[in-house]
Amino acid sequence: MSQDFHSLVCRCFSCSASLCSDISSLRYFMTIAGAIDYGNFTFSGGRMPPFFDATPFDPTNFHRWAQDGDVIIASAMKSGTIMLHQIVYLLRSGGKYDFERLIDEVGNMENMKYPEHSLETRITEQNVRRARVGLGNQQWFTHQSPGGKKNLYGLDTKKHPGIKYLCISHNGKEVVRSAFSYINAFTKEGRDVWGGFPPPMKTPQDLLDRLFAHPEIYFEHGAQWWNVRNAPNVLLLHFIDVVSDKKGTIQNIAKSLGIELIEELAAVVFEKSSHEFMQQNSKKYISYIGYPGKEMMRVKEGIHIRKGGDKNECESAQKYVERCVCVCVTVCVCILRYIDTRNMNVQQIVLQCVAVCCSVFQSA
Repeated sequence: MSQDFHSLVCRCFSCSASLCSDISSLRYFMTIAGAIDYGNFTFSGGRMPPFFDATPFDPTNFHRWAQDGDVIIASAMKSGTIMLHQIVYLLRSGGKYDFERLIDEVGNMENMKYPEHSLETRITEQNVRRARVGLGNQQWFTHQSPGGKKNLYGLDTKKHPGIKYLCISHNGKEVVRSAFSYINAFTKEGRDVWGGFPPPMKTPQDLLDRLFAHPEIYFEHGAQWWNVRNAPNVLLLHFIDVVSDKKGTIQNIAKSLGIELIEELAAVVFEKSSHEFMQQNSKKYISYIGYPGKEMMRVKEGIHIRKGGDKNECESAQKYVERCVCVCVTVCVCILRYIDTRNMNVQQIVLQCVAVCCSVFQSA
C-alpha cells in the first residue's frame, strides 16, 4: 500500500508539472513571438539559447580541453557563480589578485561570444589561456548538469575521477529575483549580437513560467547534481551556507581540491570573496561578448554583483514551501484513506488529488 501511495503521489505531481510546462511554454512563446529580430534569428537556424553550447562535453571533444586535476564549477543560474569562481581562483593561485578580468583567467568552453564562435576556435583559445595563466590545472565555468536528456559525458563524475566538480545552488525565490534583473539588464548591443535574445521579461512571473517550461535550466540542475552528491570528486554547495559560513566553506573547498590552507591564504580568500570587496572592484568581474576587437559588456555594469538575499528571508521561503508540500501530502493521504476509490480509476484519483493540492497552494 505504501509503495502504491508513493507511486500515486509521484504521478499526481508529475501530471500537474507536465500540464504547467505545456501551458508555460505556450505562454512564453506568445510573449516573445512579436520580437521580429529574435524570430528571424531563430527560424533561420540560430541556436537557442544562442550563447550556451553543450557539445564541448561530448566524448569526442571533452579531452581536447579538460585534464585531470581540473575543477569544473557547475553553478545553477544566479547562484553565486562569480563568488565561487573568485574563491576557487584565489585558492588555486595562492591569493593572486593582479588580473584585469576574472573571466580571462578561468576556462569557459560552453559560452559563445558571437554566433560564429566555433568549437575549434574556443578550444584553441582555452588551451592558450591555460598556458598563459600558468597554474597547470584549470577551473571551468558551466551551467550544465549530469544525467537528464543530454547525459553529458564530460559531467559523468564516475568516468572522470581525476576531475573535481563543484556545484552551487540557491533559493528559487532569489534566483528568480536576481535573474529577472539580470536578463533585463542586457545591453542593447549585446542583444543585437544574438538577434534580440534574450527577450526582456515584463514580470518575474514571465521568468518563472520560463523555468517551469524548461526545468533543465534550474529544477533539474539541482536534482541531477543532488543525485551524485556523494561522489568523492563532487562538492555540493548552497549559496546561503556559503555566505553564512564563508570561512567554513573556504576550508571545505580547499580540502576538496587538496589545497593546503594556511592562515594567511584563508584570510586573503575570505576578504577578497566578500560582497563588499567584489562590489568595490566590480569591473574585474564584468562579462563580455562580441567579436574580437569589438567586445562589449553583456549586461550593464553593477548588476552582476548582487548580495543574493537575506538568510532569514530565504529560510522563510523554504519553510513556506515545505509547509505547503506537507499539507498537500497530508491531504492526499486523507483522500486515499477516507474516500471510496473502488469505483474510481487512477486518473480520477490523481485529478482529485491535484485539484485539492492546487486549492491548497492558492490559499496558502
